[in-house]
Amino acid sequence: MVVPVKPGDIVCTLARKPTADEQPRLIAALRLMMAAASMRSVYRTTTKAHDSSHYEWFEDSFYPILSMIGMAAEAIKMLRSDAFHDLHSCNLPFDRTELRDLYAECIKHPLSGAPQELCRVRNRMTAHHDDRVAREWIVKMTEDPTKVHGLPIYVATPGENLGRDQRFPWTWLAYLADLGRHDDIQNLDDLKQHLGKLWVLSCKVLLVIETILAHMMIDLPVECRPCPAPIASTET
Repeated sequence: MVVPVKPGDIVCTLARKPTADEQPRLIAALRLMMAAASMRSVYRTTTKAHDSSHYEWFEDSFYPILSMIGMAAEAIKMLRSDAFHDLHSCNLPFDRTELRDLYAECIKHPLSGAPQELCRVRNRMTAHHDDRVAREWIVKMTEDPTKVHGLPIYVATPGENLGRDQRFPWTWLAYLADLGRHDDIQNLDDLKQHLGKLWVLSCKVLLVIETILAHMMIDLPVECRPCPAPIASTET
């Protein structure tokens, strides 16, 4: 299996065979890694340079941002679960007060504030192609069709199979309408700004996860060292 490692990277490996008592903590750590890996992948892809004046940029960025929000919401749900309950009372080594405060919000009962908004967007727009979102927008549009008169339902670029690119403007209009429950969201620019705030919040959730993961490694049979030279691959 190829492992892309550069000189200077910190490489962590097992120092010995884990005991049976250590396995639950390793399982929890791997779950955190799964969350961090998926969110880091979206982060790397979404933050690549694009021309934000193009419609395609908005659509191609919109859904990865929704994915990031959904992953952050799943991570919050995981942190609130019994598997991570013993960490709630730990003095975790957050290097920024805002991350410590965000973690406290994420594990608070009942869930409220910004973390709750992440979960609401996840439930209505990412994990499910929600009937309520579609139904409410269609009803609203039917009542006043002049709002979307002449706007394409979808746009298809000729081609074969997946090479036939298609874009669906009605989808983000429905999301805009749902997010429009917020009084400050009235148009596309407002939607971009609101999603930007949720994106930043999701990135902070990622940093929370990685901080907790680093803390968990202290009590596991793991050794970390700088890599002096590239590591091409390992045996599986």
